[in-house]
Amino acid sequence: MRAAWVWAVAAAWLVAAAGCEDGGGGVCVPNQSVLCSCAGGLSSVRSCNAEGSGFGPCACAALGGEPDADAEAPSDTTEAADTSAPGDAVATDGGGDVEPHADADADADTTSTPDGCTPTGTAPCCTACEAPALCLEGACQEPSFDGTWQVTADPPSQLVGVLGTVSFPATTMEMTTTGTAVTLVDVGATPPVTYTGTRDGPALALSATYTRTRDAQNLTYEATVAATLAASLPAPGQPPLLELSGTLSQTISKEVAGLGRVPVATAVWSLSGVRTEDEARP
Repeated sequence: MRAAWVWAVAAAWLVAAAGCEDGGGGVCVPNQSVLCSCAGGLSSVRSCNAEGSGFGPCACAALGGEPDADAEAPSDTTEAADTSAPGDAVATDGGGDVEPHADADADADTTSTPDGCTPTGTAPCCTACEAPALCLEGACQEPSFDGTWQVTADPPSQLVGVLGTVSFPATTMEMTTTGTAVTLVDVGATPPVTYTGTRDGPALALSATYTRTRDAQNLTYEATVAATLAASLPAPGQPPLLELSGTLSQTISKEVAGLGRVPVATAVWSLSGVRTEDEARP
């Protein structure tokens, strides 16, 4: 009976020695996981580093505990039981399985978002998002700006050269984006005016040419819009608030006999707008 016990101890010592040899004089097998103890009687794992020069700390944080100060170093018995390849379950003395280090950390929220942020719990967490993107559900996302906008001009009326007072009343516009191409239709105008152009991040550059009849004169308007889009979250769980601000410049010309089309006035308006459609998060 005593001889059998001696052989068992010797076998366990040989397995432990094999588990801690990396063939290059190290103290453990690179990236191998072994059992270790946590405070409160819990068990976890610790991993040998890539050089095989030593073990990292016991992964107790995922269990809500701290390493056991009295059992920080892996025991010979623990290493003897660890004969599995990296990634396999490690058998305990009681016959149960303990997941390796990589899986033990899976309970901790370490999923990186596209902007490199690591959220914790359920609270969104982002580094600075590039405008007009917002931090939504833990990642930088850009809302859709397509839809109906209410746009106003400041001032709504002004004196413009020989034309006297001209007005830009509050109007409704429809925005459509396809990649970097943008179409903005002033459906509140009679007849509607279509602005086309491009978008670079939050910046819009649009233009339109149209005619109007005023005082029996056919006037041509060459208009350009330079605007910036912005998005914000007014309250947690609410749809994004989408806003537009910028300027509308109009060069107004008319046909003059013998001279062709001659510019007669220029008007510049400050624009602001809010998208009125309530949409869920993009």
